[in-house]
Amino acid sequence: MSLKHYKKSFEVKPESTSLLVAEAFGIGPGWINNIVDVELPLPLPQITLVSGESGCGKSTLLRELGQPTAFKPPSKPLHAWCEPDEKALQLLNSVGLNDASLFVLHYNQLSDSQQARARMYFWLCQGEKVLVIDEFLATLDRRTAQALAYSFQRMLRREGLSLIAATAQNDLVPFLQPDLLVEGRAFPSRWTTHIRGEAPIVNSFESTINVAQETEKSTHVTLGGTCNNCKKGVECKCKVPDKNISAGKDAYRDSRLGEIHYKGKYVGGRQEYFSARLDGEAIGWLVGTLSMSKTWRIARVVVHPTYRGCGVGQRLIKKYLELRPDADTVAAMARFNPVFERAGMRRVEDVVIKPPKFLKDFPLTPAKWADKEECSKAMKNPELFKLVCLHADELGLDIHPGGKRPDNMSEFFRDNPDYAAHALWRVRPRRMAKYVGPKHKLFAGELNG
Repeated sequence: MSLKHYKKSFEVKPESTSLLVAEAFGIGPGWINNIVDVELPLPLPQITLVSGESGCGKSTLLRELGQPTAFKPPSKPLHAWCEPDEKALQLLNSVGLNDASLFVLHYNQLSDSQQARARMYFWLCQGEKVLVIDEFLATLDRRTAQALAYSFQRMLRREGLSLIAATAQNDLVPFLQPDLLVEGRAFPSRWTTHIRGEAPIVNSFESTINVAQETEKSTHVTLGGTCNNCKKGVECKCKVPDKNISAGKDAYRDSRLGEIHYKGKYVGGRQEYFSARLDGEAIGWLVGTLSMSKTWRIARVVVHPTYRGCGVGQRLIKKYLELRPDADTVAAMARFNPVFERAGMRRVEDVVIKPPKFLKDFPLTPAKWADKEECSKAMKNPELFKLVCLHADELGLDIHPGGKRPDNMSEFFRDNPDYAAHALWRVRPRRMAKYVGPKHKLFAGELNG
């Protein structure tokens, strides 16, 4: 491995000299202040982080290593930054902007953390191979910055991009996991280097996330060592619910995280719940359901926006497959996000959603039908509304909050036009990707091109 010596000094020029300063302090023409003096490997490894306190010369060294990568946000919605749309959605998923509601927003409508992800997305669209970023994630709160650093390093390694970044926050090191860490100290400026695998470059993030099934736990013994049900002690085999521990469904609903899923929070039928928790707080959920054909299906995978791209969804799916290796899933986002494949599932033939036959003459184009507002407008047409209410049983499965279906769906629609519009939107024509688990009967089939 060859080394390159980076040295940057500031020399006092004659025109910058003050007679008073020169006489009093001996700082005159030719006086030199060394800011950067460090040897680094050539070429630089894939991820290089320059870290250290303010005044140590981080920005100066960064400019020696490369010009900061330019960014000017296009005045278009995110999905239009890249063509075709399918590639745009794949890249948006790659940087963790995998909430469908974000695809149509402009850059200035995003939060600070979403803007950081959008900049990465822009550079992917532009085909940049080496990113040079000063003040890396400096404007974000520390928990969010750490999660994004971890997400970005996974994306960079997956996409084959290189990063040279500078930051004053040394708490990013375990999350960004740089191949080369250059640490600076100020007053006077001095530098040390660390190669990945050496302290202090360690990974402590994944081990802090606990992924497990959320069940209504059982207590075998009560206070005093005796079960109130069978009157036995530690040998008790009863399944008595512990009232101090919420069942999986209650924990899921209490977390409210499921509300950000584009399909909504609630699912019907029999359910199983898995959570990913960081310091006890739920940052991700997976909901499995038993379908009408008596097969298990992954119905929801939702991850807190801060932790998207950190592998949380993948770990949830892997954990679920330990319980249900024959499960499948059907999802629109799965066409653009390979998380199910990375978790060990296989893509089979796509599912094409066809509306019920009574809607064959429905007067909305597929594009307008995909708009909830257009569906709401359609329900203001008395004839269309009457038609939907008449066939409510064909539309109304699993749309009621709590997953409980009303006894009379037609009457429910008449009293709640918004739900009728939502049911109409759910049966819109579309294509969805289908994935199957390793024990599913279709797993051995050919991959869908």
